[in-house]
Amino acid sequence: MIENTEQLPATFGPYWLFDLIGKGGMAEIFLAKTFTGLGTERLCVIKRVLPHLNADVGFCEMLIKEAKLCARLSHANVVQTYELGQIDRQYYIAMEYVEGADLNRLLGLLARVQIALPLPFALYIIVETLRGLDYAHRLTGGSDAPLHIIHRDVSPTNVLISIEGEIKLCDFGIAKAAFGERGVEHRLDEYHLKGKVAYMAPEHIAGASIDRRADLFAAGILMWELLQGRRLYKTKDDAETLRRAAAAEIPPLEDRGFPKFEMLDAIVRRALAREPGDRFQTGHVLIRAIEDYMHASGQMISQLRFAEFLMENFGESLMQQRRERERHLAEMMRIREEEEEAARSQARTEITASLLIDEEDEEERISSPHAAPAPVETPAPRPRERVVEPRRATGSGGHVGLWVAGFVAIAAATAVALWLLGVY
Repeated sequence: MIENTEQLPATFGPYWLFDLIGKGGMAEIFLAKTFTGLGTERLCVIKRVLPHLNADVGFCEMLIKEAKLCARLSHANVVQTYELGQIDRQYYIAMEYVEGADLNRLLGLLARVQIALPLPFALYIIVETLRGLDYAHRLTGGSDAPLHIIHRDVSPTNVLISIEGEIKLCDFGIAKAAFGERGVEHRLDEYHLKGKVAYMAPEHIAGASIDRRADLFAAGILMWELLQGRRLYKTKDDAETLRRAAAAEIPPLEDRGFPKFEMLDAIVRRALAREPGDRFQTGHVLIRAIEDYMHASGQMISQLRFAEFLMENFGESLMQQRRERERHLAEMMRIREEEEEAARSQARTEITASLLIDEEDEEERISSPHAAPAPVETPAPRPRERVVEPRRATGSGGHVGLWVAGFVAIAAATAVALWLLGVY
């Protein structure tokens, strides 16, 4: 278990965690790398549930249930959920990595350089976010029955923007698991979601049953903030923020020179209607309304142009973030290689030590006068074979043979002697 970021990079099951992306009241989020069975690498995001929530049985049950639904989401505007697992009694979710920044950070970068987000880009972000929401809201099961997926946490930190200009909505399901059916005050105290209240529909805050229209209300808040360049409920008092959000006190949209302002204002007011029945009923209808306004006002935009805007204004900042993460990754790989080399070196040392011990034992056995003789292996007895010996001659016949042999030997010797004397 990682106690602090100074211990990064570190392993977590099959994952190498090398950068802490964020930490909230429910989980800590790491950028990680994992290796497949074939040795290929893949970057991903690990969202690890905090220890005190791992001990909450009810929370874990809801988390598992919702994660199974999230795994079914497959859309260009939704961050892909790879798996839900548990390592060292800690639940985690492995998700797609989107290189770039979330909407909250983008708004911070805009404020830092004092640049207002151009209207076409603001509308592009909202429309792409709504596409992901509408897909999830309409998703059905195997029997074509609606799954009734509700995000419940549509907020700037959950809208991811890639350096390629892609917009992806993340964290489907985990917000529902966190809220459950608890009261608002209990939810805020236990899960530290005070910042999220500013994006809740009033019926959500009241603890009433909610549906997809609550998500669309939250998207309406995002739209208001992008068009106005500031927070809807800007206050330092959490209790006051909760009061304003519960009452749905929406200041009127200010005309900042937007073309066809009345048409745009009508869309925002309907999206932020206090009563769910007065709002847009589906994401598809809201998307159509915004696109109609974009056509009428000439505010057409593309992903390519949005990516160019990001790189022209924030390229250095985003590239610095990439370089930092690449540095963390290089450090992780260096540590991995050192650990593997140390393991190989240890294995070689153990093998060498084993061989040397065997040789020393052999030398000591030979040189020591008191060494016990090495045990001699006795071959296993072979099965007895029947040997047939030649019969020896016996009786008078045997003596006759001896005489004949002696006579022949004498005759041969006499012949050789005479030849040498020249008789023959």
